[in-house]
Amino acid sequence: MASYDAIQPGVNQTERNRILNRALTRQPDAYLSKIKLYGDIALYDTANTSELTLNTIDANEVIWVVTDIEGWWNLPEPEMPDLPRGWGDGGYDAVGRYTSRIMNLTGSFLTQSPEDAPVARQTLLQALNPMTKNQGGAYLITTEFETSIAVVDAQEQANAQFVTYTTNADLEDGPLIAVGDRIVIEGIAPSDFNKAGSGYLVTAVSDNTVTVDRDTDGDYTGDPYEIGGLVKKITKRLASKVRLSGTPIINNTNARGRHDFSIGLKAVDPIKYEFVAGDPDGYDVANTSPSSAASVGSGFDGSMTITNSGDVAVPIIIEIDGLTSIPDTTNRPTISKANLTNPQSITINATGSVSANHKLEIDTYNREVLDVEYPGGGSTPGETVNGRSKISVLSDWIYLDPGENDIELTNFPSGSTITVYYRSGWIG
Repeated sequence: MASYDAIQPGVNQTERNRILNRALTRQPDAYLSKIKLYGDIALYDTANTSELTLNTIDANEVIWVVTDIEGWWNLPEPEMPDLPRGWGDGGYDAVGRYTSRIMNLTGSFLTQSPEDAPVARQTLLQALNPMTKNQGGAYLITTEFETSIAVVDAQEQANAQFVTYTTNADLEDGPLIAVGDRIVIEGIAPSDFNKAGSGYLVTAVSDNTVTVDRDTDGDYTGDPYEIGGLVKKITKRLASKVRLSGTPIINNTNARGRHDFSIGLKAVDPIKYEFVAGDPDGYDVANTSPSSAASVGSGFDGSMTITNSGDVAVPIIIEIDGLTSIPDTTNRPTISKANLTNPQSITINATGSVSANHKLEIDTYNREVLDVEYPGGGSTPGETVNGRSKISVLSDWIYLDPGENDIELTNFPSGSTITVYYRSGWIG
């Protein structure tokens, strides 16, 4: 039988002891350096309203790291250009669109013990399950940051608890800085920040001045600073409904339990929408009941202003409640986007009314109109039928342009309510 000496001749007892002790020493816990885990990427299951957060250390001390989302920050390829109506043949406008967004989510997960790896692997697979072909899909969500700056012209006055800064930007014209924000003042060290939290607390904003709580204790005695600007960081969550575009690859890379993953994803709608918490599909809501007497016809008029904070036109869902009659069949109920560069309108037909406890729903993305029953006037939908014949053939499928959109409502019946479901959208 071979002995230790036969395998490693010439090794003395001291060296043997060193080798043995090193072999029995516990390996140090794995760690990642120079990576800030903001918890800023998530896989969201709409059916169960559950979320797997990535770029974080979870409750089981599993480290989740995303190294890239290839295709997420790029502009998708165009599928077809805009083809405006103009030949007098009664055809529709053909609105140009982008192809599906194809992405590849890559990263790693690292467990504290190799025995924990199967559980972490199953956690990832469960989060991906709603993205399979026979499921309803799930959202890929990223948290992204924007920084807005108002440049300051004046100096700070020392020994003051509340300090007013004069800027060269009109602060009332936009959401640059608002009361309640905590802002960074360039040129002042973080150690001088308001003791109540990170950044100074904004207490007043008007015209081109902003007042901040300089020091909650009122004992600051420093010298005046040359101020470079007032900085506000804006956080937004962008989401896109995705499906798997192939079999996920999850490979074990070492005995410590580290696994690398590569997940192909496809978003049929390439727009990245702002995700609104509390709604399964992330929609924000605007609604109104037309109450002004119509200047033409016998119905009522109204309006609403909806802001698309993104950089691309986005579709909406319009829900009309109380459309049990048409006040004037000549001047019919109309929803218009009063935008001079891209005006659009949807007109209800003379026979477009719906029964009591029914709502007319217009989806401008899927380009469909539904007559939906709500039994007993409740909130749970019942029978749904095609309602495309209830709006004019040449109605536009209204999209919200970036910025403010004025929506005009004319000649609606008394007591009706128009609700718009919308989301700001980004394409790049």
